[in-house]
Amino acid sequence: MPDLERAGYREPKQDRSARTLNRILEAAERLLDGREFSEVSVHDISAAAGTSVSSFYARFPDKQALLHAVFERFAVEMRERVEAFQAEFKGKEATLEELVGGVIETYMDVWQRKRGLIQTLTTAERGDAVLFERRRALDTEVALRFRDECLRLQPGLAERGFGRAFEVALPSLAGAIRSAVERPDLFGGRTVHSREELVRELTTIGLRYLDLAPPPTEGPDPG
Repeated sequence: MPDLERAGYREPKQDRSARTLNRILEAAERLLDGREFSEVSVHDISAAAGTSVSSFYARFPDKQALLHAVFERFAVEMRERVEAFQAEFKGKEATLEELVGGVIETYMDVWQRKRGLIQTLTTAERGDAVLFERRRALDTEVALRFRDECLRLQPGLAERGFGRAFEVALPSLAGAIRSAVERPDLFGGRTVHSREELVRELTTIGLRYLDLAPPPTEGPDPG
């Protein structure tokens, strides 16, 4: 269930109402996959959810409010993916390459599964300042949580400038991930045959973007 309070609405109290809300959100997400927001009507969403238009308006004042709730549903999934990343590496001595690869796989999975919806949200937020700010806040939150988890697992990275490098490199890396998911056949000017190979290639690019300084070495004893 998305955090409707963040979208300005209260969570439903009754199970039946919650199920109806979920059907509406799921239907909206399916219909908005790769389509312009203006192309999908309240009637379309209500019919796909197996409910009435009046039931829709009992939960949302307008279609724009629904879009915000769909975004909050997406935000919940992104936070859950960060938690899954944390659980995957808990108690492990992971290398920097493994950590960067794990971040890349997370973004790849989300982009592959939600590509159409992300494109719709990106287009819609151009005319919705509130949605735009929420999207930016989510991007920042997720990036910082990934960064902090990597630093927690490898504290020595802080001395090598990892924190700032990660923040600067992530937007470019995210663009490379999107391009790779959309056209893996053209990735890097050659054919990439498997997901594993694609992750390896993107991890190499990610490490190059980070461009970390080598770990400090001890100099001669001045005494």
